[in-house]
Amino acid sequence: LPLINQATDTTFKLTLKEGKGGLWGLDTSADLSHAALKFKGILNIGEVKGVQNLSFDITHPNFQTFMKLLDPAFNAFPKLDGIFRATGTVSGTKNHFELKDTTMAAGLQKLTGNLAFNNDAIKTLTATLMTPSLDVERFTNDVNPLYSEINGLSKRPLDLSVLNDWNWDIKLNAR
Repeated sequence: LPLINQATDTTFKLTLKEGKGGLWGLDTSADLSHAALKFKGILNIGEVKGVQNLSFDITHPNFQTFMKLLDPAFNAFPKLDGIFRATGTVSGTKNHFELKDTTMAAGLQKLTGNLAFNNDAIKTLTATLMTPSLDVERFTNDVNPLYSEINGLSKRPLDLSVLNDWNWDIKLNAR
């Protein structure tokens, strides 16, 4: 992960307890470049590598800065900023996993729900999510707003090209 290579001001705590059949109990926390990471659950380092009911809590004071720690070339959603936080539970392998009881927030944008990722021939993300409000403008790269008081709703299509390499099945409930 680029996060490890770029991290500054780092502290790390790790507790592993060996179980049976390649299962290990994990309890870890780290602070990397102002990102606070906490994980607790079961690691499977046997034949089928993965995690079981691994709870996570990740925070950083700025969404854009955090994403650049993961991918220095990250430039999607430049208007999405503010404090980043992700919590939930993950189970699965690197190619097939589920996030349950997940909350992800960047600034005022907040999503809660469940997600499943499948990395077969085509990357697939299936999700059922809720949000108290959705500011679509924050997910655009354009300087021209989708809605203005003068011109009303824009007739131009919303650029979602960042999503092209994936198969998406997302149910979103905004209340």
